[in-house]
Amino acid sequence: MLKIRYSFFGRMDGNFGVDEYIDELFPIVKGKMGPVFAPRANFTNRIVEMGEEDFPISQWIIGTRNEADGGIVSKPDQRIVLFNADCPLVAVLDQQTERFAALHAGFRCIIREIPKRSKAPRGPSIIHELFTRHKFSPNTSKAFVGFGIGPCCYGAAHWEEAKDLTFKFPVGRATRGSRCGQISFDLYTIIRSQLLEVGLREANISIYNRCTSCEMTDFPATLAYYSRCRDGPNKGRNAALFWFTK
Repeated sequence: MLKIRYSFFGRMDGNFGVDEYIDELFPIVKGKMGPVFAPRANFTNRIVEMGEEDFPISQWIIGTRNEADGGIVSKPDQRIVLFNADCPLVAVLDQQTERFAALHAGFRCIIREIPKRSKAPRGPSIIHELFTRHKFSPNTSKAFVGFGIGPCCYGAAHWEEAKDLTFKFPVGRATRGSRCGQISFDLYTIIRSQLLEVGLREANISIYNRCTSCEMTDFPATLAYYSRCRDGPNKGRNAALFWFTK
């Protein structure tokens, strides 16, 4: 049986620059697995397969020439790395085709902005793109969701959807942290809803809903994770390494 695997790293002082910190971050890479695929995320709904837009960064890291918030590989020795600061991450394994994807599921990746100068609808979320444009089968896929901020700390007053009474996704109030009392969205529930919408079975969705802003700090200091909401911008970064095994 194919299994989703992952490791999550945090840096409280300085960003993970894949060209600067690869030796420190992934000492297991050298000689023990194939290349690490690092899509250049920037809140898009684009997903690229390794080999489509490769941009070598180092001996071990392959980036993308264009921005993409998701990557696809097809071999167990190929890893995908995503860098985040509060955004949840999603890994999806199609067990029949043995294709594996990792997605950066920030708010604008899963809820696309409505075009302001046209009557066009929202674009598809990065999750819908995976199962339509990239032909992952919901009948044979399973998903892992985790490593993001919870509704307890997110605070989403800065998004226009927070003022939209017709917004259909779960809206509440932040109960902890610097955004306590602000309107908040439950990103984990939105992601789960979208996975169910495309046809995944509930039993095939695993959610690790610890919060990068508050609950993650329960870990020892050596395992502390960065939160942009908690710590402010440009002070740190997290890195998630995803792969699958047979």
